[in-house]
Parts: sequence; structure tokens; C-alpha cells
Amino acid sequence: MAIGIGLSLLHGGSKTIRTHPIELRKLPGTTVWWPPEFPGQGERQEGVAVIAFQAPLLFANAEIFKRGMIEMIDSYDRSLSLVVLEASGIADVDFTAAQALLEILDHCQAANIRFAVARLESARAHAALNRFGVLHALGPDRLFHSVDEAVNRLVRQQ
Repeated sequence: MAIGIGLSLLHGGSKTIRTHPIELRKLPGTTVWWPPEFPGQGERQEGVAVIAFQAPLLFANAEIFKRGMIEMIDSYDRSLSLVVLEASGIADVDFTAAQALLEILDHCQAANIRFAVARLESARAHAALNRFGVLHALGPDRLFHSVDEAVNRLVRQQ
């Protein structure tokens, strides 16, 4: 039984460490943003990138998260004006990951790209982002209940 528990812990840790940001696209005719099953599936909104991370943000995956986010942002073929981090899968955030997120915010600010967070459902993650100054750096009115709410409100403000 101890071997089974150990293997289970290794498997869970491996999944957390190897998680990468993924792009979400809007399902046609809905308000739902979802990972495309096939390349080109779903709709992109002009000037908007919606990116999700489906694991706790911890020191073990902070660099992968930061590098993946920045590469996705920089790889868009059209100029971006808004990046929305869909955060429903982020259950916790530690100091190192919060610093990585602050670096992403700085990267976006330097490129004149607004940044928002949607669906931050974890009270623990919310408290950590507040404690480490990420919510302050994010700015007022940049935390949303849904991706669609963030996109609609912030695109109108352009």
C-alpha cells in the first residue's frame, strides 16, 4: 500500500509540474470559452488571448507557467490588446509563482496589453494573490466572474 501511495504522489506531482498554459477559444453561439479539441476549432476574438492554467501555481511549475504565457502572448499573429487568464484550475499560488505572474503582468504592460483574471474560484488562491501584491498590480476592475464578462467589458473600454 505504501508503494501505491508513493506512486500516486509522484504521478500527481508530475502532472502539476508538467502542466502548460493552454489557449481557450469561444464555442460558436455560446458564452463558453473552451480548449479546442482540434486546431482551428472555436473562435478567437480579434485582439484577445484567453489562456488557462489547470494546476496550482507553485515554485515547481512557475517557470513553465511564465515562459508558456509569455511565448503564447508573443506568438499571436495579430497584435493583442487584452490577455485574460482563466484561473478556475488554479487552486493555490505560492510566492515564487506570484512573482512569475507579476513578471507576466510587467511583460504585458510593456507591450501595452491589458491583463485580466477570470474565474478565480479558489479562496486560497485569491488570498495568496492578494497577500503577494498581484491583485494590487493587476489593478481595479480586472478580476471577473467569467471570461465572457472580462472580454465584453474590457473590449468595450478600448
